[in-house]
Amino acid sequence: MTQSVNEMIDFPSKWFKKAYGVLVDEPRTTPQLDLDLDLCLQLVYIFDIFNSFGHDFGRKRKWQGNLQLSCVKELYGIEGVKAAIMHHMLDYIDSLIYSDSENISMAAREVIGFAVSNLETILNDLRK
Repeated sequence: MTQSVNEMIDFPSKWFKKAYGVLVDEPRTTPQLDLDLDLCLQLVYIFDIFNSFGHDFGRKRKWQGNLQLSCVKELYGIEGVKAAIMHHMLDYIDSLIYSDSENISMAAREVIGFAVSNLETILNDLRK
């Protein structure tokens, strides 16, 4: 399941082709949203309309992430949603750690160390 979620995020065209086959390959010269379509297939049409379908598409805009997570939940349940959130979180942390700015990189490492050292306290605070 995690591998499928990762593929959906990093290689959406490949994932959608596997999941939906010829439906994704059909030419759509005038993209139209059909609310009777499967939620995940609607993503294909929505991203055609906004021309923003590609690697890490769930992080580009908030609405994209929400749609992506809804699709993931429909297909893989709450564990799939957790995998998608973890994927995006780790990608973001990775981009900070390997930032061109040494200060940002150091700050990211310190925040990660703090979070790891204080995970239980942070989780308790979030639950309040």
